[in-house]
Order: sequence, then C-alpha cells, then structure tokens
Amino acid sequence: MSTIAASCLMFAGCIYTPSIEPRPKIWAQPVENARLSNLHQVSPALYRCALPDEHGYTAANELGIKTVVNLRPGKSATKPVGSIPNYFNIPVRSSAPTYEEAREFFRIVDDPKNQPVLLHCYHGADRTGAFTALYRINRQGWSKDDAIEEMTGGGYHFHTMWKSLVEWVREAPEF
Repeated sequence: MSTIAASCLMFAGCIYTPSIEPRPKIWAQPVENARLSNLHQVSPALYRCALPDEHGYTAANELGIKTVVNLRPGKSATKPVGSIPNYFNIPVRSSAPTYEEAREFFRIVDDPKNQPVLLHCYHGADRTGAFTALYRINRQGWSKDDAIEEMTGGGYHFHTMWKSLVEWVREAPEF
C-alpha cells in the first residue's frame, strides 16, 4: 500500500466512527429515500437526516412530516420551500451546544401537533446525533451509554473530532 493510501485510510479513520454491524433493531431504522440523505426513523414522532434540498423537503412532505427542526446556524438556516407546516431553527454550534437549545428542541418535539418531526443539521451526524441521543435518554428511557453508542456507532457518520458532543450528552441533565 502506498504512503498516500495509508495516510488517507488513517485520516478517514479519524473522521468517522465505524458503525456496528449487525445493526441493533432498537436503533433508528434507515428509510430508503433517494431525496433525503442519511434518513432514519427514530420513533413515530421523530426522524433524522442530513440537510434537505428542495427535493428533500418534498420527500419529507410525502412522508407526512409536519415539522422541520434545523440545528444549523446562520445563513444555512433557510426555511424550507414547499408545504411543511412548521419550521424551527435552533442555531446550534457543534463545538458548544447548550442545554437551553435542548429544552427548545424538546418543547417542539413533545408537542403532538408538531409530530412527526424531521431533525437535521448539515450531515445529520453530529448535532443531530447528540439531540437524538438526548431524546433517547429523556423520552425513551435509554441509558446514556446506550444512546451514545447509537450516536457514535449507528452508521450516521459521526465525526470523532466532536467528542465534546459525547461529553455534552453524558453530562446532560434530565429534560
């Protein structure tokens, strides 16, 4: 193997946490949809994915999504086109999410009129994974260790450089 190929493999291993196979049935289930990347159903009330484009929002509407929660800050937090009834932006920085932002997420996802909710950031991996882990812990009774295992090893392409998100979940209060 060439030095360049070895370096690329080594670098790639630092970027993503490998997924656990076979995938546990209690983890979010992949939803096949060519227009929504990294789409998984967490529960009847919650889906997760990467940043949708206009075709993705059409696909979300076809899935019956009533609410989109975008965790991206700044200009990337544009409202979806189409007929998704509710849109919320919680501008979360990957390096420093807050528990107040988590409370806002739970206020939205807990309201039955907003369900089902589609949660996303850019890749649908890191911020989305951390908020999904909090949902698992606080609404589904998972242990923090089990939620973190799904977050980092669930095949969502969690970036290990955001290990601070793991600690944020581990130290989170109850919501």
